[in-house]
Amino acid sequence: VTVTKADIIQAATIDFEKFSKYRFSIRNFTGKDVSREKIYQALHIAEKTPSPCNRQPWKNFMVFDKALIDKVITLQQGGRQFKNDLSCIIVVTSSYNHFFGSEQHQPHVSGGMYAMSLIYALHSMGLGTIPLNLGIAKDRLNQIHELLNIGFENAPILIVGIGDISDNLKVAYAERFDYKDYTV
Repeated sequence: VTVTKADIIQAATIDFEKFSKYRFSIRNFTGKDVSREKIYQALHIAEKTPSPCNRQPWKNFMVFDKALIDKVITLQQGGRQFKNDLSCIIVVTSSYNHFFGSEQHQPHVSGGMYAMSLIYALHSMGLGTIPLNLGIAKDRLNQIHELLNIGFENAPILIVGIGDISDNLKVAYAERFDYKDYTV
């Protein structure tokens, strides 16, 4: 495929600084269902995530069933206060089978990059998201594997909770470190 510099620059004319500054981890969802088509469009957008050697090792496990969302979030333990208002969760995983001996960290790096692309894509669709970590006890993680039929060749990266954003809400605000303090 041939593209021009002008094509790339023209496509990049969004105000990304403003876009990213208005992406928050939402905890106030309406409980209304969100458009599955918007979620599928976000998944399509996230396909373009950079991937070492174009391996694209990610695999998503989507859940729309409220009872199953409840079970997974209860095991994860981070979203108890809003789990009933989520429309969907996506457990983002990355396959160990795409990497070799000295690349033991790459499933997590690639999966994390994909998860961020997906979160931004969902944000671009006007959907609220919250990333929920999966640094949880092994027995609870194994139960999530079993509930969602996630093969153990897949490294769970995180859960993306998705929902309809309330009209007025409070969001957690955390001052960001200045890049000059961590860039040499």
